[in-house]
Amino acid sequence: MRRGNRSYHSFWADTHEDEQRIWSEALEKINEHPEAPIYHYGSYEPRAIGWLAQKYQANCEVIKNRLVNLNASIYGKVYFPTRSNNLKELGKLIGASWTAPDASGLQSLAWRYLWNDTGESQYKKMLITYNREDCEALWLLAEELSKIIASANAHMSIDFADRPKQYASELGNKIHEEFQSIIRYAHANYGNKRVSIRQQQCPTETKGKKRGGVKGHQAYQRIMPSKAGTVIKVAPKRTCPKHKRFMLEKSEEVAKKFIVNLRFMKNGFRETATKYVGAQGYCQKCNKHYSPPKIEKLGNRLFGHAFQTWVIYQRVVLRLPYRIIIQEMEDIFSERVSRVLL
Repeated sequence: MRRGNRSYHSFWADTHEDEQRIWSEALEKINEHPEAPIYHYGSYEPRAIGWLAQKYQANCEVIKNRLVNLNASIYGKVYFPTRSNNLKELGKLIGASWTAPDASGLQSLAWRYLWNDTGESQYKKMLITYNREDCEALWLLAEELSKIIASANAHMSIDFADRPKQYASELGNKIHEEFQSIIRYAHANYGNKRVSIRQQQCPTETKGKKRGGVKGHQAYQRIMPSKAGTVIKVAPKRTCPKHKRFMLEKSEEVAKKFIVNLRFMKNGFRETATKYVGAQGYCQKCNKHYSPPKIEKLGNRLFGHAFQTWVIYQRVVLRLPYRIIIQEMEDIFSERVSRVLL
């Protein structure tokens, strides 16, 4: 088998020899500065070091203890005005630059293979330049974090999520006060004390009006799953909620509730459907049926915690608009929902 002008065997041999040489030179350089921390970004470097140490039978525990993951110091702690915590986006914000417009980790693999395949020095130069510029961006990021630590209290452009400085104009202060009032009354039992920016309609205007979406609305009719991966039988309600000591009779009426959720696995996730089933209790005094407490507790809820977490991630972390999230739910999970449900 041939690759360009060279056989596959020679290609593999050259790659293996280069890898071993680079690994040896890296260890030698690292050991020249035994007290220096080793900055990296993400989880790739620790895994690569572990894999190479095992392959070439080297003890790298001391090196692993010197690793400092800058991404761990940023994620959930420092929020830069960027769309993501990608090193390229953060680097461009703080003054880093890359010579190649398409520079990326994936592109660096392509340059590496092209260099081995053709032997042309331009690909080697592009690869070395990319790696150097990545390291320079990481160094700039480490310096920026050090500056934030040193000047966060005094710097006007840096604020704290838990104790905001709230540098605002007179109008801004009034808006803050209004929001504080809303937050104060935004408790679970807000039904009777809710804050509204719109006048309520008169009772005569709402009398007889049915709750829910209008006919023809996207969420007006929902097709529930025909099958459930898990069926959970729940205990029936024992006593009547109106006549506290009156025991309910077990009826033939059955209450059902489907919860759509996601199951996260090592290599991805899949959609699941759980069906809750339980006999309804019947009260002779009320002449009413009551669903099991577990099903009542689920209420109008349709999606499970993991599915809700996925939606929140799309909205908060990826900053996707609701219409895109709804489209993704339909494309990936065949779930059609109204924007109101999100």
